[in-house]
Amino acid sequence: MQDWDSIHLEGMGWLGSLIAHELTLREIPFTWNELLPADGWIPTAWQASSGLIYPSGDVQSIDGYRLWERVHACGHMLPYLSRSEFWYTTKAHPNGLRTAPVSTHGPFNQSPFPAFSVDVAKFVRFSRELHWNSRTSTVRKGPRVQLIKAHSHPVRWAWGWTAPAIVMFAGLPSMVPAATFYMRANKYQLFYAVYRHGGPAHVIGSAHIGQQKPKAYTPDEVFRKVMDFQTKVEAISEGMLKIALTGAPVQGWRPMGNETDPRPGVYDDGVMLMPAMGSSGVRHALPLLQNVMAALGCESTLKICEPTDFITPLS
Repeated sequence: MQDWDSIHLEGMGWLGSLIAHELTLREIPFTWNELLPADGWIPTAWQASSGLIYPSGDVQSIDGYRLWERVHACGHMLPYLSRSEFWYTTKAHPNGLRTAPVSTHGPFNQSPFPAFSVDVAKFVRFSRELHWNSRTSTVRKGPRVQLIKAHSHPVRWAWGWTAPAIVMFAGLPSMVPAATFYMRANKYQLFYAVYRHGGPAHVIGSAHIGQQKPKAYTPDEVFRKVMDFQTKVEAISEGMLKIALTGAPVQGWRPMGNETDPRPGVYDDGVMLMPAMGSSGVRHALPLLQNVMAALGCESTLKICEPTDFITPLS
């Protein structure tokens, strides 16, 4: 039996919006409030998220990947969720997945497994607008109120940027427009172009930069990183990819913590705190969501759809 009468979400970023989406599907009422900045601003990641869910070899990522594949196959979140071919330039499949490419074109290898991506910024903006009337000015507390801190308490930050772009490529079969590209110049220099349906066709970005305290870069500094991206990608792709920006780059800050298990923590005061998941905030989001709903004594709506024929057997 549940020990709460109502739910309050502190924060409505990516995880807050995902929890709100699930609560709405379950017809569970809730309230929420904006984060209260201690020094004038709250660094957020959602507006600059690539939303990429790529095939990986570790158990947590496989669990998350299978759930996202299920969600896509069932038609959930279709305005926000895309599926694409996954192409990479590294010799081995990225992220520890032991599998051979199904085809090779120039420096690119095609994974046998697709990539998925979530338009996180679009999803969060829609969620905030949809639930605006449930917003409160402060955190709502009470003995029968389940407070969920839908944000993290990081020990450091990872700064990054993304920008909408059109990716022009040559030499790939059938012009494969629905393709995500993962490129490395070396261990530290990562570049990606993530496919999204609905246009613009891709969002681009590069490896994150660690920060002890969140710091914004000037527009000129960010623009130089975008120019470096274009130069490096043309070299890595051997001229097969050319990038044309369709909008200004956006900065974001991912919370980085020490947690390795993306389960929500329930503390003595009854507050459920979401862990800082760093670069896995989207990939591991659905297993986390299932744990949140289980902690609330509710079954996740993800269990409604079980298209086992669509689930790719990763190994």
